[in-house]
Amino acid sequence: MIDLQGAEDRGRTLGALGIHAADGVRLGVVGRPAEASVGPGGAIRLDRVGATVRWWVSSEERWHEPTGEASVRQRLVDGMPVVETVIRVPGGDIVATASGVAASGGRCDVALEVENRTAVPVGIAFVIESVAAVTAHAEGVDVDGAPLVRWSMSARRFAGAEDRPSLWRAAETAEFAAEAPAPAAAVLALVAVPHTAVVRARLFASGLADGAASEPPSTRGVARGWRRGDRLRSGESAAPSPAAGSAGSVGSAGSVAGGAMRGSGGAAAARVPEVASITAGWCAHVSALASVDSGDRVLGQAWTRSVADVLIGPGAHDSLTDYAHVVRARARLGLVAGRDANDDTVAVLLDEQQRSGEIGQRGQDRAAGIDQTTAFVAALGALWVGGVNTTAAESLLLPLAKAATWLDRHLDGHAAPASLAAAADALRSAADMADDLGQPDLGADLARRAQRRGDAAPRTRRRWAGRSEVDPVDLLGLGGALGVWANGDGRPSVGWSARFVTSVLDGVLATRPDGLAVWGDWTDADAGRTLDVANVPTRFGRAGVAVRWHGSRPAVLFEVSPWPGRTVAVPLWSAPMLDPSWTARDARGETLLAEPAPLRGRRGVKARREGDAGDRPGEAPGGGAAARDAAAGAGSDSADDALGGSFS
Repeated sequence: MIDLQGAEDRGRTLGALGIHAADGVRLGVVGRPAEASVGPGGAIRLDRVGATVRWWVSSEERWHEPTGEASVRQRLVDGMPVVETVIRVPGGDIVATASGVAASGGRCDVALEVENRTAVPVGIAFVIESVAAVTAHAEGVDVDGAPLVRWSMSARRFAGAEDRPSLWRAAETAEFAAEAPAPAAAVLALVAVPHTAVVRARLFASGLADGAASEPPSTRGVARGWRRGDRLRSGESAAPSPAAGSAGSVGSAGSVAGGAMRGSGGAAAARVPEVASITAGWCAHVSALASVDSGDRVLGQAWTRSVADVLIGPGAHDSLTDYAHVVRARARLGLVAGRDANDDTVAVLLDEQQRSGEIGQRGQDRAAGIDQTTAFVAALGALWVGGVNTTAAESLLLPLAKAATWLDRHLDGHAAPASLAAAADALRSAADMADDLGQPDLGADLARRAQRRGDAAPRTRRRWAGRSEVDPVDLLGLGGALGVWANGDGRPSVGWSARFVTSVLDGVLATRPDGLAVWGDWTDADAGRTLDVANVPTRFGRAGVAVRWHGSRPAVLFEVSPWPGRTVAVPLWSAPMLDPSWTARDARGETLLAEPAPLRGRRGVKARREGDAGDRPGEAPGGGAAARDAAAGAGSDSADDALGGSFS
């Protein structure tokens, strides 16, 4: 589905638009950003408290600083915002994993787990830099008397300095103190970690208003909260258990005898949930939402990561446009179905609407106002598509009408072509919402405004407000170690994650004035590739689509379940890129389409999945088990056989 080489070529042009590969991954839990990110080498930046937490390794031969080691690898565990950093040292690997973890009072902290997978003990040095002076002690680090970091094993060697390079020199020369150093801008605390042991730490990313550490939830409580889809409760923790085991020598690089570093964390050490529980919770949340599977590994990884990022939500550094795009993406994923629209993110946008209808501050740059207001109108229209309840939708009609009027009045002479196209899309979705809510006059007015503002025909490629006529999948060409995108300031951007989610959904199941268009992003490079789209909210209800191949002919199964309490007509299904001649007005069905025009005369089109030959230039064929299963259907004589049965 993704022309990766083409995306790389086009992605090089995005830097001029202020779009870059981010140098970190945002952390958080559902609905609560941690205001923290993990960068190269596993460094954790705590933006709100102005601190950075790193970890160094003392092995038998020397010190290892992950940001400067060639052996370091990073990945997102199961594609979720759980960042694993692995460094190779003599005898095996050291694995550090960071993720968000909920805390009391609406806060989100960071859980850091460092595991010694070598056959010998090692020393793990926690290195903390801060804009304010910090104090290290056996159980953690404090800033201004409040906890900043707590770890589960006692530290017995310390160093303090004015900067990190000075700490590195102290580590290399073993200039450690047995007592906690005076407050300093950079501190180091050394912990002995036996082989196969794990040291865990909680990073208080949001700070603590009362200056005291609260007891975190237990692992069981975390898992139960994720399964219920509720925010985690506090006050359910079990009594901390001591960190067992003792270490031998941490090596000549540390020059510290293991016996001097022995000890247990004690009752005061903060406990954090295990990484496996956090990851499982994320997987449960993501799997309950709209899903897209085209068999393309690159797209699939970006999809999962972006959905999780949208679930975390916008943070303090995100713009109003980002807030609006998050609202839109959440609605399209199915997070608002049957609910009202009064969550915190929507409330922020409504609070920022001026009496004129513009979103943002008075006197702001006109282009910024257009971008923000366009995204706002699109977000409110998406709430209706996402299944928000009728009462809540009706309460949004007045702010929607005001924003649309302001937008139409100020587009002339102030907007780039891409902004005009985005505004037309937003106004068109708003018109549909007004019509469905029994406001035909408002709907007709919004439709006329949309008609004036751009191409009224649906496009197969989406364009974003205030940017350029680029396809969202071009972002994949920006690369970056973990495929995360940023604005010009380098911070990971939830706004781009939200745009990516929305665009992928538009590309596989786009809303037309009277129906739904299947796989509008299809090209002949996707010949034989299967598609599975499930649980996607649309104006007409929750919809699903499956595409399989009968030789060179695509077979389509489709289904839509109407929203309860709505009287929207059954959609008209179409597949303009696969077979422009086909339409069907049914709630459920299946059909074998004609051979797509680009494939006529081509021989040997086979059903395929990721890993089969031809998926990526230069890649060797994979096992292809899924492709062989799909190809078995391609040799049958009926659409039902080609599709492998009915769609559910």
